[in-house]
Amino acid sequence: MLKKILAVLLSLLLVLPVFAGQAEDTAEREAVEKLNALVNDYLKDNNFHYTFDGKNRFEMQFNLNSALKTCTLVIYTYYDGISFSAWPDFTAKHENLELTAIYLALVNQGRYYGQFYMDFENGDVFTRAFHLAEETLPGMKEVEVLLHQQLFYLEDFGEGLQAVAVNGADPFQEFEKAEAAE
Repeated sequence: MLKKILAVLLSLLLVLPVFAGQAEDTAEREAVEKLNALVNDYLKDNNFHYTFDGKNRFEMQFNLNSALKTCTLVIYTYYDGISFSAWPDFTAKHENLELTAIYLALVNQGRYYGQFYMDFENGDVFTRAFHLAEETLPGMKEVEVLLHQQLFYLEDFGEGLQAVAVNGADPFQEFEKAEAAE
């Protein structure tokens, strides 16, 4: 009889992690749904035109007040946070990747609401911010600031970025011009 009880208890111990994993999956899914609702409400309240993939990705186009003219902005929701990324309509030429990296390093000094990134494999350049939401969800103001800050970064530094990434301009001179205009 003791062997049967022990076997049942051991079997339960093997099954309990499965139930715990299902509860964790449910909590993560609910967190993403709450963030999706927040982003959806913000975008609708501001009459932004966007697409939503039905899971966790919102995409929209923005006009910029700079030489870049437009960009693509994507918002991703995760179980533990929300990210905002904005891509200009160009990529860095392979021969200008190192110059572009220098320019981005200069620009990223002192940026607090996002940073510029570059993919060395394909030359994609973009801004990105991530807001951690482990226990507290961001509000509409946080969404507004983080979304618009990525656009402002492209407006302020995008012309210099394009000059360096596409035309091979001097990153130090372009940074100085952008800083002077800011």
